[in-house]
Amino acid sequence: MKLMLLAAAAVALVPSAASAREWVVIGNDEHGWRWQMDRQADRLEGDHVYVWARSDLPPGATKVYSPSNWYFKIDCRHGTIRALRMIVYDKASGRQLEERSNPDDVGGADMAEPKSGSIHETIVGHRCYNPDF
Repeated sequence: MKLMLLAAAAVALVPSAASAREWVVIGNDEHGWRWQMDRQADRLEGDHVYVWARSDLPPGATKVYSPSNWYFKIDCRHGTIRALRMIVYDKASGRQLEERSNPDDVGGADMAEPKSGSIHETIVGHRCYNPDF
């Protein structure tokens, strides 16, 4: 019985992009991508918040870029963000095309302070400083 409980606890710690999420639009980035973030944090560890976000072009966009899900680690004490996972989907079929761990375009292996006015600053702001989120 204890082994089953430990196994269930271990599975609960593994982030899953497929589970039901309450997506909330938080804005567009400088490239026109529409960003949404899961209202619920995936997990909390002290000042660190782990959260799923996703990006896609706004409805009606004619470009054929694929949407992607992002798994971020946010340090609310220092206002930094790190991408831990990125999953890219085919826009037409919804099939997963690629998954990367520690993508380096949002700070890579180190926590990065987001640029002023960036979507990453918006994500940190919503998750750490918005009591209604």
